[in-house]
Amino acid sequence: HHHHDHDHDHEHGRDCGCGHAHMPSASDLDQPVSLWQAVGIAFAVGIRPCTGGILVLLFSSALGLYWAGVAATFVMALGTAITVSIIASLAVKSRDLALKYSGHNALWLDRTAFGLKLMGGLFIACVGGLLFWATATNTTPLI
Repeated sequence: HHHHDHDHDHEHGRDCGCGHAHMPSASDLDQPVSLWQAVGIAFAVGIRPCTGGILVLLFSSALGLYWAGVAATFVMALGTAITVSIIASLAVKSRDLALKYSGHNALWLDRTAFGLKLMGGLFIACVGGLLFWATATNTTPLI
């Protein structure tokens, strides 16, 4: 990482000449990702601490069950890895399927993407509304 004085009129961007990449270029994205690059990406994403895991470790340590907390934290990590892998696979397969059926029609892809984003947002809003309703009425919305 380089350091320089930020007192000048300079903005970081794709062509700023600062010596490092800010975003991958289109040609970078067209290149296949090696196994080690994928491992590096997964490690970089997964290295951040999980507050839930930290809480489990704290409580298990306070109860004298430190190794049970470590095991529980690893099980939580495995569950997260499985969930994220499934979602990522579905996203990639959905994109490939959309490209296949669209015939690479940009207008169709734009409209489909907008519709999916709208449906996803409405789904999240409905789940949030159900959870709010459940707390307000002291009942469960699923029964």
